[in-house]
Amino acid sequence: MTETTDRPKKVSGIRKFFRGLARVFRFIRASVLNLFVVLFLILVLSLIFIPSDERTPVPTNAVLVLDPSGRIVETKSRVESLPLGLIFTDYAAIETSVSDILKTLNSAASDNRIKGVL
Repeated sequence: MTETTDRPKKVSGIRKFFRGLARVFRFIRASVLNLFVVLFLILVLSLIFIPSDERTPVPTNAVLVLDPSGRIVETKSRVESLPLGLIFTDYAAIETSVSDILKTLNSAASDNRIKGVL
C-alpha cells in the first residue's frame, strides 16, 4: 500500500514569475484607467463650473438694448429638479429673472458710457 502525504505542491519559478508579472500589469492597467477617469471628470467639472470671461467692450455713448430671452420669471426654476436633458442645454435662455433685468438696469444707470435704454 502507498501512503498519501499532504505535501504542498511546489510552484515552479517560471509560474511564480508570470503570476507576478500578470499582477503588475493588472495594477498598471487599473491605475492608468482610473487616472483617465479622474482626469476626464476634472475636465468636465471645470468646463461646467469655471465661468468664461467673455466681456464685450462698451463704447462711449452706448445704448443698452434689453432683449430678454424665454419667459420672464420672478425666480428661476431649480436646475436640480429638471430632467437631465434640460441640464445640458442652454438653460439660461429658457428663463430670465426680473432680478437679473433690474441688476442690468441699475448697472447701466451707474455706468457713464450708457446713454439710454432701448
